[in-house]
Amino acid sequence: MFIGLRQNPHNRSYLLFSLLTFLIAGVIMTDGGYRLASTNEQILTLLRIGISVTGLALIVLVWFVAAYTAVQPRLFLVVLSLVWAVLVLINQLSPYSILYADITGVAENTMPWGETFITIEGTPSSWQTVNIALFFVTFGFIFYAIVQQYRRGEQRAASLLLLGIAPIILGTIFDFLIDFGVITNFVGLYPISYVGLVLIMSLVLADEVVKAGVLQREVAENERRWRSMLENIELVVIGLDVQGRINYTNPFFSKVTHFSSEEVDGKDAFRILIPAHMQTEMQDVFSGFLETDTNRYYQNPIVTKDGAERMISWANVRLRDSDNQVIGTLSIGNDITDRTRTEKELEHYREQLQELVEERTSELTRVVTELNTLNQIAKSVAAFVDLQDTLQNVCEMVAPLFDAAVVVINVFDLETEAVNLLAGYDRDVVDGRAAGVGQTLPLVATRMMQQVSHTGQALTAAGLLSQDEADSPLLTERHIDALLLEPLRSRGEIIGVLGILRDEPAAVFDETDVILAETIAGYVAAAIENTQLSQQLADAAVTEERNRIARELHDSVTQNLYTVATISDTVPDIWDTHPEETRKALNNLRRLSRGALAEMRILLLELRPSSLLEKSLGQLLQQLGEGIEGRSRIQATTSIVSDQIFPDDVQVALYRIAQEALNNVIKHSEATQATIGLYHVPDQVTLSVRDNGHGFDMQTMEYGGFGLENMQERARQINAKLDIKSELKKGAEITVIWQPQDQENE
Repeated sequence: MFIGLRQNPHNRSYLLFSLLTFLIAGVIMTDGGYRLASTNEQILTLLRIGISVTGLALIVLVWFVAAYTAVQPRLFLVVLSLVWAVLVLINQLSPYSILYADITGVAENTMPWGETFITIEGTPSSWQTVNIALFFVTFGFIFYAIVQQYRRGEQRAASLLLLGIAPIILGTIFDFLIDFGVITNFVGLYPISYVGLVLIMSLVLADEVVKAGVLQREVAENERRWRSMLENIELVVIGLDVQGRINYTNPFFSKVTHFSSEEVDGKDAFRILIPAHMQTEMQDVFSGFLETDTNRYYQNPIVTKDGAERMISWANVRLRDSDNQVIGTLSIGNDITDRTRTEKELEHYREQLQELVEERTSELTRVVTELNTLNQIAKSVAAFVDLQDTLQNVCEMVAPLFDAAVVVINVFDLETEAVNLLAGYDRDVVDGRAAGVGQTLPLVATRMMQQVSHTGQALTAAGLLSQDEADSPLLTERHIDALLLEPLRSRGEIIGVLGILRDEPAAVFDETDVILAETIAGYVAAAIENTQLSQQLADAAVTEERNRIARELHDSVTQNLYTVATISDTVPDIWDTHPEETRKALNNLRRLSRGALAEMRILLLELRPSSLLEKSLGQLLQQLGEGIEGRSRIQATTSIVSDQIFPDDVQVALYRIAQEALNNVIKHSEATQATIGLYHVPDQVTLSVRDNGHGFDMQTMEYGGFGLENMQERARQINAKLDIKSELKKGAEITVIWQPQDQENE
């Protein structure tokens, strides 16, 4: 038992059982001496000693059972022990022990098998009742403790303990029956009833001792392994007691903190290792961890011997003794100083990258907005119908691009040295149209635009609100503080200015704004230049058309009218003398007059193309036939079947094809007759122009000659089929077939 006690000094059950075993040996020895004593004085002395040793054995037995079963009502145990101690003391002080008030003699008795033994005869003491009561209380508690141990799940240990206690209870009852005379001629069994408990519990505890020894060796081996691991691991390991004093550090701790284990052993960890501003906080964390096992994982800086701080990430565990009491902590920490620094640098870089991305995104958004606006401006300029409306739309699109209050487009009139406000946008006006659009100002009245006109360079100005001089009423009325004037260039000349004005105080225009404004100014200048070119082309077309009509009048109508006038002058002279010649002259006069009238109608159609849609195609072909007779000596015949108004594009195309064919007949065929036919049957319209001229060879004919390519193109536009037939000296025929359903399908 003492070997087990040495192996586990905190297990009181080993010590108590060892002491109990010695006391039981004392009880047995005193009882044997009492039975073999030869004098009354020896008998009485051994009796008192035996009873006292028995009382002490019962005190130790109670505490042993309490320790073994882990049922320890300390107050009850202390009171019970004190009562037994008092009873033992009374036993020693009583003249005849606590069993007898008086001894009358000693009797010799014989066992059933003939063995003799001595018994005392006397008067029972009143303390005997107390003694019996204490026995019952003691064994009652023992039985209660065994039951509790059994209920706790330790059935085997409880059963073995009950098996060892049962003989003691039975032996005690047996001796009580002898004392009260119920059983005679038999020696008491109480002393030897402890033998069963000693044997059983010796085996149980000896087994536990052996197992404890094996376990202790395993623990020692594990401790050696753990210590070896902790000594060699590249982690900070530190052990603290419940007061926060350091009781263990591993070599890596010294490597990180530069403290030796001797320098910190037994010292307050918080005062040595924790920065001053965090000591109270970390002490609270430590106390909370000891009490509730919270905050197992956390990070905090520690101060090294040279005053530097290292960031450590801790994992903590509470240490307990054999009684499951917390005796300290073991903390394992990872030095994350470099990682923390890297993470902070990465976070800083991430923030910088995010700012850069946001900046670039903002720039890209602005660029996309600028490109979209430029694209819209380009489309507006390319598809413009009215220049002023187009430029007004451009001003409205430019304003939000520059966050401008006013955008204006001015055009210079260098001959009069004036400035015309062609278009303008004002965000404070309901309809957006700036005041003064369409007005003209002298160029000298706008100093800054005059400067742009002379230098040809963009002009930016800021802080205009703080200047006394006002360049124009618009700047003063709209409180303009900054402006950008970009010249409009056309073929190397400055034709105007794009003005962008801001009314925010301290507003400025940077180089990017100037470049963007220059691009927009290019579109605006192109629109103005295209308008001027379109006007020039229109004027040229009008002049060309006038010249063509003049030639047509000279070649046809004028000559016909001259011939009519000549015949009219001759007819009166030959009226009486040459009636036959007069009749022929009158017929020619009628033909030439009708031809001139038809030619005039055709020229009117050319001057007003929309009139081609006001008459039916048959009427138009009839006019063409009359016109050819007036212009030549070709007899034209027009055949119209089911005349009607056709779709606009079809009517114009068929008319132009017939006109081109008849022009070819007049110019190239040398024909005397021409036939124009228009035949309309369900689902098909046929137009034909035929002459009796000299014709041409289809094999050698050039495709583009005689205007045939134009006729082919017009036929394709309305999805019609053009057929050309001709032979030498047999004339030519041009046929166009148009089917309405073909155009609908197309």
